[in-house]
Amino acid sequence: GISGFCWGRKSNEMIYLKGTSIFVFDIKNLSEKEIHKSKRRMRSPILSPDGSFLCYLQDGNIWMYDFEADTDSPITEFDPRKERIGRLSLSPDSQRMAFFYQDYAGVRQVDIPRFDREKVSLQKVSRPFPGDPNNTRKIGILDIPQKKIRWVPLEFGSLRSFSWSPSGKKLLIEES
Repeated sequence: GISGFCWGRKSNEMIYLKGTSIFVFDIKNLSEKEIHKSKRRMRSPILSPDGSFLCYLQDGNIWMYDFEADTDSPITEFDPRKERIGRLSLSPDSQRMAFFYQDYAGVRQVDIPRFDREKVSLQKVSRPFPGDPNNTRKIGILDIPQKKIRWVPLEFGSLRSFSWSPSGKKLLIEES
């Protein structure tokens, strides 16, 4: 099924991810066009404000699809077994991206049963028990052209939301 969608480059378009493909849906003509096929499943698409690229999550990392070059590539290199990424937000000038980061390296791994129709399998999941260390949470601010991340620790550990200022120079962070 569809694993995420966002507005397209034109006002009558939507972009959505389905399986390993990126589609553009023309709202006026009710037609879709596959514009790119990747190797792995994607989720959480976000279109750059300047319309030149699409970012999404794939294999635990942030990837970028360049519309003009018709190529995709990872822009982060995290270990999806220990680190998780979420809540992507691009600055208005398309130069920076804020994202929520969680590090589970010190958290206990437990087996949780997963029921897929007739088949039952065990899935490793990070779960802290009372007295165990919790995961580390912080916000990353990625300079897209430089591919460098600046880290912002969370004071209380629980992110509610964040939002860029209109100039793209400040990030408002709400915690609880």
